[in-house]
Amino acid sequence: MKIYLYLLTFLISFNVQGQENNLLDSCYVGGAKKFHQLFGKNIKYSDKNEMGLCILYWEIHEGRIENTSILNSLGKSTTNELNRILQLTSNNWKISESRMKFYLPIKYSLDQLDYNIDPFPKNYLDQITVVGYLSDIPTFRSEEYLVSKLNRFLEKKKYKSAISILDKMLRRNPVSIELRETRIDCYQKSELDEEACNDILILKNYLQITSKYLCEKDL
Repeated sequence: MKIYLYLLTFLISFNVQGQENNLLDSCYVGGAKKFHQLFGKNIKYSDKNEMGLCILYWEIHEGRIENTSILNSLGKSTTNELNRILQLTSNNWKISESRMKFYLPIKYSLDQLDYNIDPFPKNYLDQITVVGYLSDIPTFRSEEYLVSKLNRFLEKKKYKSAISILDKMLRRNPVSIELRETRIDCYQKSELDEEACNDILILKNYLQITSKYLCEKDL
């Protein structure tokens, strides 16, 4: 499904990938199709500098939206926009006995400037892709360039410089366990224990794997 909107110099397309999600079909009025249609008709790509993949998280309890958050936030503009649209779904949730958790990956990209993303965990909803078309495209480094630069910093043991590259790579691919573990290692070697713990919790929580790491927040 693609929907095109004109907004200033932007031409935005919304591409819902994959099959309808059974979880949405069972608890959302109109199912996954209506849910994605609502997003497609209302979402705006208002800041061309906010590119990457963020994950909209929320819980449904007794038909109400609770505990919303943006995992891997791309910036204030996209965060506010996604929270606004999620609230538009408020009256369409069916009441269920158990608390239900949702992870919705939303990829922001620009025409002809694409990037790869690791497979999502099984509990994620189908990805929504928002593509903006611009006449003035900002600087966008290829994956090959970033990988090459990262490897050079790691070889020279410049871990803080490596972290800055990993930050850029994780904005595009936040579900990459390999990138996340590499950044944890760089944080630890840079004695940035709090930042390392935050990444460890991400591995354990929304990536839902058994982490080999321990931090004080686990104790």
